[in-house]
Amino acid sequence: MKICITIGKHKPFTRTIILLCTLLLGSFGIYPTSLFAQSVFLTDDTFNTENWELIPLVIIDTDVRGDATIEASQEASGGNPGAFRRIEQELAISENFATILGFHRNTNTSYNPSTQGPISSLDFSIDSIKFSEGDAPSVGIALMQDGGIYLGAGSKTQEFWRTHTLSSLKAKDFSSLEFFTPNFSSSGGEITFGFIFTSSGLADEAGTTFVGGVDNWSITITSGTDQDITDPIIISASEPTLTPPAPIKRKIFMATATQTQVLNDDFSNESTTTGTCIATFRPVLENDTVDELSYGLNCFNIDGIIDAQIRLGTSQENGPIVATLFPTGSPTGEVNGFIQRNEIVSYGLLSNIFPESSNDTIIELMANDLLYLEVTTTLHPEGHVRGQIVPIDDANIIEEFFLAVGSGGQQRPDAVKTDGRCLAIFRAKGATKLRYKLKCWNLGGITQAHIHRGTAQETGDILAFIFPLGEGVEASNGVIRRNNGDKSTGILSDNDVIGMTIQELINLMSSDSIYFNVHTETSETGEVRGQLTLLKNLAGGF
Repeated sequence: MKICITIGKHKPFTRTIILLCTLLLGSFGIYPTSLFAQSVFLTDDTFNTENWELIPLVIIDTDVRGDATIEASQEASGGNPGAFRRIEQELAISENFATILGFHRNTNTSYNPSTQGPISSLDFSIDSIKFSEGDAPSVGIALMQDGGIYLGAGSKTQEFWRTHTLSSLKAKDFSSLEFFTPNFSSSGGEITFGFIFTSSGLADEAGTTFVGGVDNWSITITSGTDQDITDPIIISASEPTLTPPAPIKRKIFMATATQTQVLNDDFSNESTTTGTCIATFRPVLENDTVDELSYGLNCFNIDGIIDAQIRLGTSQENGPIVATLFPTGSPTGEVNGFIQRNEIVSYGLLSNIFPESSNDTIIELMANDLLYLEVTTTLHPEGHVRGQIVPIDDANIIEEFFLAVGSGGQQRPDAVKTDGRCLAIFRAKGATKLRYKLKCWNLGGITQAHIHRGTAQETGDILAFIFPLGEGVEASNGVIRRNNGDKSTGILSDNDVIGMTIQELINLMSSDSIYFNVHTETSETGEVRGQLTLLKNLAGGF
């Protein structure tokens, strides 16, 4: 059975109408439920203002790096064709870099899996255009369920009307900013649909208005049974529940790539570049035997990117290519976000099968600190930036100022064999405060932790404590704590930094010259280490 709900124009200058049409397939009789796959079509091509709600989802670091306004309105003409929705996003203040995300929700349509059937798949289509100069905004699918907003893949707008389509989307293809997924099963709550419109700006673009438009929005919902759905949340028919289970957090792997982690001589006569890349990887399902991983790769202040790959090797060796994140091709322009060449963008899905061995998977190699990210450019074809891929047991990663993932293999001068890994996040609070959080997993006997001055290949002086010296303890749920109140979170001020100010420390962090080091009872000189990198955007796009 197909149900069609259309809101919009079918001829120029007609008023908005709602058309409900039902097509029954086959003759009357009693059939199994699976034979009656139902499709629901939700469309709008006039965008009356009363049918749409604008939710400013994220304006990243408004207190430090940006402030913004978002406005949307219906335009009577100029669409594809006729009326369309015009969107303006202004970056009012930006000390460094800010990203604006607006969720546009259609309030006139909805779907409830618990009463209308589990969602087997979604198809999405929307037309978009860019009116403003400079960086192009992006548009993509989004939905709301039980108060949570979930984003799907997006793509760049262009200076002409262009149609974006996505097909056969599952719940796993959506993610909230906390890396939760929606519930498409029969226990799922009501879902409303819409689209996401995003734009980003640098400091010298403050005051710029990003302007674009959308038209011909449509979503096709194909229902099925719980047995048809391959999402992480599956409800047994023998155990009905009226309360949807909490969304499942998924394991995350990350790499923070900088110049000084590259193992070649190309940089011997050059000053350190501030170019960085950040990659995020997640299993499609919640176990280590899945066939695919989703990934997103963002790079900043890098020009002329040729390709990006995952390679086999520890942080002290070069190795062969295992997987390609961005294929070899003509050099890009300057990149500040996802890498893009024509229709190719640096996010998507990877096979979990390691091509050289049937006994290993990509996840297993990542978990054992044996894979690294490398991005090449025309200036450095043997590697411009590089970073080790490390498992992080924290699914609540939202954009922060500086970030590092640490492992034993990054220790210098000699690597340390350990299952321990750590995540360090630093966020500047103006020029005099630096908020930090250090989380570690599979690491015991932790005695102290610091930030040091030095590149990825150097050892340097201690600049500040991020966990004070004391008896050895094990991290609990990531954060390191002692019974006396010591913990690996806090705020650094000028008085906490040795030999420099917070502003001077921030400048070194921005130039790939600071690393963190976690010391333990068994490795007094340091067991886990990671190089801090400037993080300007959420690395994911899942």
